[in-house]
Amino acid sequence: MAHQFDSWDSYFYPETYDPSMGVGVLRNKGDYRTFDALESYDYRMSFARRTELELNPQIIPRTFDAQHVKAIHKALFQDVYDWAGEY
Repeated sequence: MAHQFDSWDSYFYPETYDPSMGVGVLRNKGDYRTFDALESYDYRMSFARRTELELNPQIIPRTFDAQHVKAIHKALFQDVYDWAGEY
């Protein structure tokens, strides 16, 4: 079951979250809990999806509106974050 994202701090793993700074390691599909591990995972997964979009631009209709931006975000980060493509 996917985690509920109902507040800013719910996007982070509790043990990594610093409420005074509002930062931490984002919850992710790979369950990586360090910044460096998540950064590497995020880069590899989103790079593959970016390549897919470059080779197949018709995947996302070019409406150039808010839905377009959300669709791009979803396409790039769908393998990394449950909330990809959401506000």
